[in-house]
Amino acid sequence: GSQDKDIRLWDPRSSDASIATLQGHGDLVSQVRWHELGRSSWLLSGSRDGTARLWDIRNTRQEVTVFSGHSRAINGLEW
Repeated sequence: GSQDKDIRLWDPRSSDASIATLQGHGDLVSQVRWHELGRSSWLLSGSRDGTARLWDIRNTRQEVTVFSGHSRAINGLEW
């Protein structure tokens, strides 16, 4: 997660380039948390835009849902 509002996924075997960029937050990404369940891998991200977003990393690298109940920045996440 970054101040540029993006989340980048990297191949730990290579530092040359990111393998995916996830976009959707309207402000800097302050937290990310990884979770693997069965054949799926999930990434939860929180932002100063007040949203938490759930991403399907392994299958589609797409946003699954947006949690928008916060009125202020999200500074912490836990599964």
